[in-house]
Amino acid sequence: MQSLHPNSGSMRWPIFAGVMGLTVSLATLVSCNRHDEVPPTPEASMPTESAYSRAAQLEQQLKELGAQQTDRGLVIVLTDLSIAPGQAHLELGSNAQVDSVAGLLGERSELQVRVVGYTDSRGSMAVNQRLSLRRAQAIRDALTAPPFNIDAQRVSVDGKGEAEPIAGNDTAEGREKNRRVELFVTDSTGRFSPSSQSDAT
Repeated sequence: MQSLHPNSGSMRWPIFAGVMGLTVSLATLVSCNRHDEVPPTPEASMPTESAYSRAAQLEQQLKELGAQQTDRGLVIVLTDLSIAPGQAHLELGSNAQVDSVAGLLGERSELQVRVVGYTDSRGSMAVNQRLSLRRAQAIRDALTAPPFNIDAQRVSVDGKGEAEPIAGNDTAEGREKNRRVELFVTDSTGRFSPSSQSDAT
């Protein structure tokens, strides 16, 4: 793994800048909310070595989950879900990805997740939209129920139906890929990197 130290000249993993932006922004927000203090100077807002260490740890956790940077936040595709056509019930069992996401949310109270369900193109658009939403709700229910008990206010859901396919719907393999659930990880403002101008919607 390439160096993440602030003085390193090597290229960092793309989400590291977002991680550090989140770290600095949260520290600045806390300071500005104190009415008896002036906003911190840029030098005072610079992350400490411990902040870099925490950011590097978060980067590694997200990398292990397969997170990819998008304009809506960091997306994690639940690749090890097997979703039958026309079904919303998900056999999660001891799903490693769901377990890891729940663990990350448990450790990082500043993070939120938006669960988005999708379908293949078979069936009507109205039916597929409802089906995709139910799939997202199944993941949310798993995250907010024991043993994870993630605060439900930190987990929102959406259903995109057959929109935004990632493969062709003309083969069984492609349709299986399109029947999926994605998790968009953001900070409490709805963005992963507060410096980003794109809303996490």
